[in-house]
Amino acid sequence: MRGLVRWSVHPDDCYARDVVVLKPLTVTARPILLNGPPGSGKTTLAPLVASRLGYELIDLDALIERETASTIPELFAREGEGAFRARERDALKRVLDRERAVVALGGGALVDRAFRHEALRRALVVSLDAPPEVLLARLGASTPRPLVTSSPDPGAALRSL
Repeated sequence: MRGLVRWSVHPDDCYARDVVVLKPLTVTARPILLNGPPGSGKTTLAPLVASRLGYELIDLDALIERETASTIPELFAREGEGAFRARERDALKRVLDRERAVVALGGGALVDRAFRHEALRRALVVSLDAPPEVLLARLGASTPRPLVTSSPDPGAALRSL
């Protein structure tokens, strides 16, 4: 697929060391979207990549939380996933107009197929991944991640993303 870079994060990898893998991306002015399930390292890697490239850093969940004065779990509880996804798509549409930005997406931001294709057309999407047991270990038992905590089987929920 055009615009997609798949980067599998091994549990033993050191994020800071592996950011050099993204060095060839300095040639693009399109936004770079870091996508992946919760715990894959989007929020950890985004500032490192943005700093390395000299790009603007945007955390989509933090942007939505600032705009709504609510946390993501509060939005899920109050509005439901559908309404939250609509907010997320609106915020991401605005971000896609930016140049030279590194964007940490929420874990389900590109679940919608039509919107995923729009993102692939307009941005460089870097998909981070790790085995479910690694993701669960990173998230911990008390994680406030609605897509994970609302499932009776968090491992299955992570695999579905």
